[in-house]
Amino acid sequence: MVDDVNEQNPTDIAYVHSGYAPLSVRLIQFLAQPGWRAITDVLSQLPGPTVEEIQQIPVGLRKRRGSGSSIQSNMEDPKVTLVFFLGGCTLSEISALRFLSQQDDAAVEYIVATTKIINGGTFLQSLRERLKPPTL
Repeated sequence: MVDDVNEQNPTDIAYVHSGYAPLSVRLIQFLAQPGWRAITDVLSQLPGPTVEEIQQIPVGLRKRRGSGSSIQSNMEDPKVTLVFFLGGCTLSEISALRFLSQQDDAAVEYIVATTKIINGGTFLQSLRERLKPPTL
């Protein structure tokens, strides 16, 4: 929770919920910062394995500068992080990730993959679905 959120000129991802930062995006924010391994004790509490893979971008696929003639150096290439939400995510989580990538000091671009986009309507609809009895 962040008490003093300025929604007109936000400085923290907590603006997406008027003071509450989604845990998933807060963890991703820590991942992008140097020294993120300091929270491994927290990550070990989450179920499932943690995978980190760093891949080099081939020269032909790197972004070109505005002139289109020179290739950026490795120092200027932003990192690209694939964020996969298994079970779905909300539009506000995607909005918070966009906010993180648009910060002045951000050197990370996020690609979001999810199994479903959840909003109020789809959440309530999932509660109304009838469960099928198990077949024996």
